[in-house]
Amino acid sequence: VMDDCTPLAAVTLGQEDGVFVSNVVLYDLTKPGEAEPVADYDVANGLVAAIGEQEGKLVTVSDTRLTLADSKGEITGTYSYDGAYLREYDISGAGYTALLLNRYQSGSVGRLVTVSADGEELGSLDVRDEVLSMSACGRYLAVLYYGSLVVYNENLEVYASLKGTENARGTLMRQDGSVLLLSSESAELFLP
Repeated sequence: VMDDCTPLAAVTLGQEDGVFVSNVVLYDLTKPGEAEPVADYDVANGLVAAIGEQEGKLVTVSDTRLTLADSKGEITGTYSYDGAYLREYDISGAGYTALLLNRYQSGSVGRLVTVSADGEELGSLDVRDEVLSMSACGRYLAVLYYGSLVVYNENLEVYASLKGTENARGTLMRQDGSVLLLSSESAELFLP
C-alpha cells in the first residue's frame, strides 16, 4: 500500500517465451468492493524480489533491473544491472535504492550502487571485501564489511567508519545517522 493509502500494488508472476515476467497490478483502495485493477505494468525478464515506495513512485527490485513507476502504472525509469547478479538491496533510503551487484554468482567482487527515484545512478563503488550486511535509512547507507563498518551518503561518499567489528553480523541504519551493530549476543550503537 502506498503512503497516501489509495493504491495497492500486487505482484503476479508469469512467463513469456521461456522467460519470467512479473506484472505489477494496482488497485484503487478508495473504491471499496472494486475488484478490477485500475492499472498494471510489466517488469520484463525479471523475478520481483521486493516492491516499495520512494517519493511517490513504486520501486520494484527484480533479479535483473530496478523499475520505477507512478501510481497510474506508467514506468518512469529503469536501472539495468547489465548482466551483474543482485546480491543485496535496500529500498529504505530517502529517495534512493541501494544495490549490491556482483560480477559473479559467488564471491565478493562487485559494485555498490545507489539509484535515485528517477532511475539515475547517484553513486557507484567497486567492492572487493565481503559485505555481511547493508542498511539504508534517510540520507545514509551503512555497509558492514568483515572487520569494519562504513557509513556512506546517498552518493557513496564516506560519512563515517569504524574498525574492529569482527563480531558483528548485521547492521541497522537509523534516521538520525547512528547505526546499530548486531551480533548473536548483543547490539551496540555506533554514533558517528
